[in-house]
Amino acid sequence: MYYKAKLMKIIVYPLIYIFKRIINKLSSNISLKTNDSLSAKNKFLDGPKVHFGSGEINIDGWINIDTRPLENVDIIGGEEAFDKFEDNTLAAVYACHVLEHISHLKTLKFLDRIYKKISVGGKIIISVPDFKNIVKAYESYPGGISSIQSILYGGQDYKENLHMSCYDEKYLSQLLNKAGFKNICQWNTQELFGIPINDWSDKKHINVGEDLPISLNLLGFK
Repeated sequence: MYYKAKLMKIIVYPLIYIFKRIINKLSSNISLKTNDSLSAKNKFLDGPKVHFGSGEINIDGWINIDTRPLENVDIIGGEEAFDKFEDNTLAAVYACHVLEHISHLKTLKFLDRIYKKISVGGKIIISVPDFKNIVKAYESYPGGISSIQSILYGGQDYKENLHMSCYDEKYLSQLLNKAGFKNICQWNTQELFGIPINDWSDKKHINVGEDLPISLNLLGFK
């Protein structure tokens, strides 16, 4: 079993990464003809990039990990899936609306695990429901509690879709710093990825009379 796991790390996962790099290069060459902003991909180090909790979302060149056996998922699993990668090898880890599904008692342990896998200079990219804006939505929108139930507690339409923690900028920044990440800053989906990726990172709450993003987007560097 040990040698099988080692073989996966040495041969299989690098092959997945190389294959995705080739596909990414071909698709990027086509896309750049109509959208030069895709050059934002150069903001990432060379190396494997992991989209953790990808669901059905695909980002060119990224390895998809999810607990559900969806067609686009490369590795089926939860946090333990990161054990398949060597330490200091990942260029970036992206987790959009995933952290809130992890117990607040285990958040720092999860971030520590990610930190070990990311290369020096690599990024952790986090998007979570913004508790500050959830409160604003509750106070401003006539729908009251019913208007924030899903974003606060999760859709609860399948077992894993349940929220067990909440975050604002100060608290999440503190956790990222404790895990070792530095230069914590906010990020914008279009600017960072070069294209809209149609996930929660740039969605807005029900109109409450102001531009009220659902998500708090923070990234940190190793």
